[in-house]
Amino acid sequence: IGSSMGTWLSILAEMKRPERVAGILGIASAPDYTVLLKQQIEANEDWSQQLKGLGYVDVPTIYDRRGYYRLHEELIVEGDDHLILSDNSRSLSVLPRNIPIRLVHGTADEDIPPDYSQRLLQKLEASHCTSDVRLDLIHGGDHRLSSHEHHEVIENVLGELVAVAGKLCC
Repeated sequence: IGSSMGTWLSILAEMKRPERVAGILGIASAPDYTVLLKQQIEANEDWSQQLKGLGYVDVPTIYDRRGYYRLHEELIVEGDDHLILSDNSRSLSVLPRNIPIRLVHGTADEDIPPDYSQRLLQKLEASHCTSDVRLDLIHGGDHRLSSHEHHEVIENVLGELVAVAGKLCC
């Protein structure tokens, strides 16, 4: 299970250690997040200067009690070695086996627009790495998908994913 950038990491983990992954649930997926991050840094002079001077940038967020995420240059640079969405990126066809993949994304996500999950779905379908991939869009859901109704949708998708994955591996 991966949320936001964690979906990207889940897919990369499956590529590296397939024997440990029976299925993937991606919530508000942010594959190739470092590309978006680089664009945001380039558009903000203060962030650009902080990154150049200190080797990290403090990106404001409502999701951390400190009010920011500290992102180091190494993350941003290394992200380029693990891209999965661009045409010249690592191929998802190297996913070693046909596992079920479920994506859930809110239509009102302003942090990571739902088109990231839609692009990931298209890339997974085009790669033919799995025949069992689905995207569920939650109308009005934001990046956190934190309401009771959102949790119910995620729980239902997870339950269905576990049932399908269990039939494949056992």
